[in-house]
Amino acid sequence: MAFDNIPRVKTVINDGNLRVTATPRTPKVTILGTTDRTTIALFEPTRLTGSVRIGDFDLASGKPSELSKAIQEVQDGGCDNVEVMVIAYEITSAYNDVTGTPGTYNADDRWADLDTAYDLLLDHPLDIVLPVGANIDTVLASSNSFGYQLADLCQRSTDDFDSCIGVLGTEPVTGTGTISLSELSTWVTAVAAFDTSTINGTAFTTFDGVTDAGGDGVPDTFAYWQTSDNLIPVGSPPSADGQVVKDDNNNPIDIGKNISVVAGEYRFANALAPRVSAANGYYDNTGAAAYAGKIASLAPWDAPTNKPIAGPTLIRNFSLTQANTLSGKRFVVFRDKGGSVRVVNAMTGAYNISTSARSDFVRLTTVRIVHDAADRIRTVCDPFIGKANNGPTLQAMRAEIDQTLGKLQKLGALRRFDFTVLATPAMQILGQATVQVTLVPAFEITEITQNISLARE
Repeated sequence: MAFDNIPRVKTVINDGNLRVTATPRTPKVTILGTTDRTTIALFEPTRLTGSVRIGDFDLASGKPSELSKAIQEVQDGGCDNVEVMVIAYEITSAYNDVTGTPGTYNADDRWADLDTAYDLLLDHPLDIVLPVGANIDTVLASSNSFGYQLADLCQRSTDDFDSCIGVLGTEPVTGTGTISLSELSTWVTAVAAFDTSTINGTAFTTFDGVTDAGGDGVPDTFAYWQTSDNLIPVGSPPSADGQVVKDDNNNPIDIGKNISVVAGEYRFANALAPRVSAANGYYDNTGAAAYAGKIASLAPWDAPTNKPIAGPTLIRNFSLTQANTLSGKRFVVFRDKGGSVRVVNAMTGAYNISTSARSDFVRLTTVRIVHDAADRIRTVCDPFIGKANNGPTLQAMRAEIDQTLGKLQKLGALRRFDFTVLATPAMQILGQATVQVTLVPAFEITEITQNISLARE
């Protein structure tokens, strides 16, 4: 019974402070976003542990912030290893804000704050990076792009420190929370054309890695190439920009492989939903956070393709034709299948014109397997730095690499591997050694064909 009208001393006994934090079992998802609560330091990666909880990232009003919602969705997706970086003490004016009067924080402010955050994270261990509110088709000033910005971070981190991938979403289908068949059809057509400017986004043809009008095997407007100045390349085609970096095969380095773009708008009736909207008991959001959590829950060689995904439900189900169209344009979508919401296809943003004109890294499992192998080799080779550059040392390094890749093969990640450790006399003088690795990853099954024949009795 409540005695609200009688002065009293009220006792609340809290539970949970004596729990020992379990060791995370999944790769880490790093979430970047905003809240107006100032108790968490800006630009400081903060791990969720027994003493740091989702509520610490709520808005000052007590309502869930964009960060709180993302954390919940990542955890529901299957990740128990979450890190959060607050990039601004703001309530954004974006669709799906839950309370309060939006401030002046806009997409360009977010881009600038993410730029600062990404620079700080370059020497920080990363696995999966999730910038909240930073969508592939968000309108930005100049030629800036949240997608390219994220892909570039992942490439720089993978090159120099720690392999990572990024996940982002698309702007909402509508601003009303309901989606008609006509609205969904119009939206799918716009996204498939990489131009949502007439709806609520922008033309983002720099992500169009499938159109090759000239038939030369080079995507016409695709600009997700690594550059020496870390700026999105320009030109016709952008791959010809003088700042574009080439690999050892003289191919421009496709950084689109580092990101996955989840298309669509989904409904969440999770633990936070009643606090977001007590009347509805749900809220709408992109599927990016849920997908990041799903990726983290799986081994690198186990694809999210066709897997059920916990958290999001469908406001309006994609038709098979629509799901096929978006998958062909390299977007990740969720669809109802057999009564559960499942990931249709685990694509990356790498260019994919045709089976004969595409990146090697159009599928997420290929990227994750290569990253896993690269990180393991980096780990076993690091202790050899500082040792004598001679035959016994190089042989010991070969043995460590062989054992490491052999373990991946036994786990089912690799079908075959080959490598060479090279240190010429000139390289030995300079203290250098090169490991040349060839991998045959375990490719995922994406299509099963039945051939059925009839026979006479």
